[in-house]
Amino acid sequence: MSVSLERILLVTSDHDISNIIIRQSLMPFGYQVNHVERSSEAIRAAIQNDPDLIIADLNLPDLSGKDLLVALSSRGIETPLIVL
Repeated sequence: MSVSLERILLVTSDHDISNIIIRQSLMPFGYQVNHVERSSEAIRAAIQNDPDLIIADLNLPDLSGKDLLVALSSRGIETPLIVL
């Protein structure tokens, strides 16, 4: 297994789901994971850290995953986004 340097931003407020995704799916493959719980935090993190991929929950406390995509696009952030 090779170590990866890709950075993934995970946006979900569900701690059980985030633990499963981070510990069982992403970290074992060497991905660097930054986890935030709100869309507003995700926007800041995407601007500051320039992730290679964003994985976001459809139902977030402040904006939906769809609205997050629109907000990121309006700021010129073209990072691929997977909505769960």
